[in-house]
Amino acid sequence: MRMRGRPLLPTGCVQSLVIINGGAATVALAYYGAHNTSGPGKSAALLAIVLYCLGVFTAIFAGLYVRRTTQEWSSYWELKSYPDMAEREKVMEGHRQQAIRSKRWSTGLHVFSEVFFLAASLCLAMSLG
Repeated sequence: MRMRGRPLLPTGCVQSLVIINGGAATVALAYYGAHNTSGPGKSAALLAIVLYCLGVFTAIFAGLYVRRTTQEWSSYWELKSYPDMAEREKVMEGHRQQAIRSKRWSTGLHVFSEVFFLAASLCLAMSLG
């Protein structure tokens, strides 16, 4: 159950994507460093490594947006707890809108990181066989 004001993506999920994509890229580099590949397998292996790196990159940015979403919701709820202040509603709405945008970005980047992992794994499988 998701509580109000909490990010949809926990940071552990983002960290897992960084570790999985980074580990897969490291394994692919180690394998192709030890074995000589040529022809179409070489380009598919290079594409796999690039896609794994893109997966790491997008997961890191997803983590930054998760953090920003949390900060925006925190600011929103903090402002909501104080008694009426001048222009409080306008500021609160700005924090709420930014939190919603950040949540959308983090979710999209998270999905792209997973897609990069799957595409890289497919390229790696094609290069091996």
